[in-house]
Amino acid sequence: MVPLSERHFAFIPKRFRLGLVLCVVVFSVILQVTSLQAQVNTSAENLNLALGDQSALISQSRPQPGDTQIEGNKIDGFPVVLDGRTLFRVREGMPGIASASERADILNERLKEIARDSTVTADSIQVVEQDNLSVVQAGGEVLFTIREEDRFGNRSRQQTAEKAAQIIQSAIAQYREERSTKQLIIGIVWATLGTLGFILFVGLLQRIISKALIRVRAARRVDALDLNYHGSQLLDSKAVSYLLEGLIKLLRVGIILGAIFLYIPFFLSQFPITRSLGNSVFNDIGQKVEDLVTSFVHYIPSLAIILIIGFVTYYVIGFANLVILELGRSNIYPWFYPEWIQPTKRLTAFIIVAIACIVASSYIPGINSPAFQGISIFLGALLTIGSSSAVSNTISGIILIYTRSFQLGDYIRIGEIVGEVREKSLFVTRIITPKKKSSPFQIRLS
Repeated sequence: MVPLSERHFAFIPKRFRLGLVLCVVVFSVILQVTSLQAQVNTSAENLNLALGDQSALISQSRPQPGDTQIEGNKIDGFPVVLDGRTLFRVREGMPGIASASERADILNERLKEIARDSTVTADSIQVVEQDNLSVVQAGGEVLFTIREEDRFGNRSRQQTAEKAAQIIQSAIAQYREERSTKQLIIGIVWATLGTLGFILFVGLLQRIISKALIRVRAARRVDALDLNYHGSQLLDSKAVSYLLEGLIKLLRVGIILGAIFLYIPFFLSQFPITRSLGNSVFNDIGQKVEDLVTSFVHYIPSLAIILIIGFVTYYVIGFANLVILELGRSNIYPWFYPEWIQPTKRLTAFIIVAIACIVASSYIPGINSPAFQGISIFLGALLTIGSSSAVSNTISGIILIYTRSFQLGDYIRIGEIVGEVREKSLFVTRIITPKKKSSPFQIRLS
């Protein structure tokens, strides 16, 4: 007896089973790491600190997507960032000395120099008291000073300075730890595991999609996909199979794009030098997807109106066809000849659809955009130039049909060809010559 697990996963080759298990393990570990990062985020502290004649917000937190792209302003302050982590937000400058943005830039450069200088240890970042000032130093170099007037809340000036020094110590220690050989090896391992997991996932997805396509094609061969409604066939098995194949392939593309969207930021975030790029990619793509979803949600009411217009148009055309059919069948209206039924139905349907398109066009997204208008003008000019003869022939066909110039079975002469009329339509008149040769003509009235 085949074990349950093998029976359920027999369609997966053995070389993919290990990959599937590996993907699950890697995904579980990623969730654990994400959970730990979330715990660190929730335990972050905020410290408002006034530097000189300014106020700043000091917050200790994990790097957030897009931190390095945050632009400062006079209200929120100008960020002092180390390795993508916002440490300070300088809100005001020192009059006559430096603006808030200039002070933030100076602190940014000082922190980068200290973090890269291995001779300056994190423990050397201390607070030195000088008269009524608390000076935060790193290896003897002054970073900033705090005065008695600069203390925040219930904290004393000394407590405010000590808290700021602790935050800088932690940030520099973490900066150096993440660039150590050990962390580099860990990053390479995680990046390798992520790459293997991505490749195995795509391979497994491709195999599942291939099996699904094979089953759809097999069902098409035995006509098992017919779409029926109340005994009437709406779509045959071939059409349904093509539709299903298209949806399955579209689903495959969507899943692969989603996997790439998750894989690239994960890979880049394993190395400090590319972490900000990974966060930027994740943030930018995520914002685009969010904007797309938001736009679609906002477009749903307009889409519903377009569907209602299409629904009403369908039944109006059906009603018009019934009226035209009765006009041609009834003897009450002798002026409406039976051969007018089909061309009248087509003309009526064309007019109704044209009116519906005009009404629905105002609900199409981007209809008023310059790009859409430019494309519309180009297509209109193209159709005008390329279909002038077709329009002329159509008008000629309409006149010939409704004036009843000739009927089916009549012998007529067109140019040098004489024959019996076998077909009349808006676009073509087909005659059969005495030699049983069929000749289609596009008749233009002169």
